[in-house]
Amino acid sequence: MNRLLLLLTFVLTTLLPAAAQRTVSICMVGDIMPGTTYPDSTTLAFLSRTPEKLFEKASHIFKGADLTIGNFESSLVDIGDATPRKKAVGNNYIFRTPTKYAGIMKKAGIDVLTLANNHLFDFGSEGLKSTLASLDKAGIRYAGINKTHTVTTVVRNNLTISICAFGHSSMSPSIFDLNAAEKLIHSLKQKSDIVVVSFHGGAEGAHHEHIPFREEMFHGERRGDVHAFARRCVDAGADLVFGHGPHILRGMELYKGRLIAYSLGNFCTPYRFSLDGTSKFAPILKAELGSDGTFRIGHLYNFIQEYGKGPQPDPENRSSKRMAYLSTFDFPLSNLHIADDGWVTIGNAQPVHLLLKEAKAQLGCKYRHGHSGNGYFDCSGFTKYVYAQIGYYLNPSSKVQFTQGRPVKRNELRAGDLVFFGGSKAINTVGHVGIVVDVSRDGKSFRFIHASSRGVVIDRFPDMAYYVKRYIGARRILP
Repeated sequence: MNRLLLLLTFVLTTLLPAAAQRTVSICMVGDIMPGTTYPDSTTLAFLSRTPEKLFEKASHIFKGADLTIGNFESSLVDIGDATPRKKAVGNNYIFRTPTKYAGIMKKAGIDVLTLANNHLFDFGSEGLKSTLASLDKAGIRYAGINKTHTVTTVVRNNLTISICAFGHSSMSPSIFDLNAAEKLIHSLKQKSDIVVVSFHGGAEGAHHEHIPFREEMFHGERRGDVHAFARRCVDAGADLVFGHGPHILRGMELYKGRLIAYSLGNFCTPYRFSLDGTSKFAPILKAELGSDGTFRIGHLYNFIQEYGKGPQPDPENRSSKRMAYLSTFDFPLSNLHIADDGWVTIGNAQPVHLLLKEAKAQLGCKYRHGHSGNGYFDCSGFTKYVYAQIGYYLNPSSKVQFTQGRPVKRNELRAGDLVFFGGSKAINTVGHVGIVVDVSRDGKSFRFIHASSRGVVIDRFPDMAYYVKRYIGARRILP
């Protein structure tokens, strides 16, 4: 199947009515620093000329999710509106982004920004005031400021989602105080359906891709034990945990059915950061969660950064390949699979497991011609709906579905394959379709689930002569 169609389908399927699927899709990105170091303003030239182009290649992904979150590691300050609280000397950077970029980020589809990082206060209280005022004006929610703006809450698909953020800065909820983090998350879980935790921690740079599983230091500064912190958050009730701060990618793991991404790297740092090697990788992570917070399926959209440009699509899929390596190396026992094209699933065979779970959930639904959901299906509407739940596009017509994927011989059938039959009158013309549930050991029989005149049922082939004489062929959609 065309990978572009896969991507577009994943976007579209997350917009299905909440009542039909009771899931929520959340996009996450790492560090966003679209401005420059103070007082140098030369690198603002590109941004001032074409600010709307900074996120244009990623905007459709952001807007296709129910919720998009990023980490904003800068101050929204215009020249003259605030005074730096420190000097920009050597590696002591002061990051400033013009206030108009709050509106640009909102227009791109960013809903929430986490602020628990070590550059939010580069311009002191004046800069903080300007930053929050700019975000308020743009309609972007935020979290991660000690005591005043620790948490923000949104509602998506009738699910209440609380977002909290932690960092190693004294002005943020502390990544070091595990007891306090546990207490906060536990309280949020009591009043929210889903709790998302963002953290800023870990040593920086290409030499720190791997999780050390201990307290990290960087230039004499404590950066937290991110592994212990993230797992403690899940133990306390967090449903999704993602990190940033090392400015490079780190691995992911599945822990107690919850997804943890230890660093998504830099997403938008067009200047002042090295974009050599893996430092240029800038993925977007999209995760679909069930209403109980469990991870169902995800996708890493591969982007890279280039100097003077916003994030650009990466046809080489380097982010997902690197994330797959790091995840396997650091978490070999985690039942998480990251494909080269970015699909994130629970185990190698999980797509078919998810597919059949969705299919069986519709057993007993009634047949109705032209319908594809809300308790009513026709045959191709049923297969289209079920495949859509795991991010695969099928045409509404059974005849066209017979041209999708690749052909499969009867003796090579496996679970998840589409099987096609002739219609009630034209028995040699595709008129009916179902999904293989399982195949006998000898390969001579198989069960298939389909929307028949009896509703959604499971039948065995070749037990019914009607289907035996109408069998036409099979197609494989899943990898």
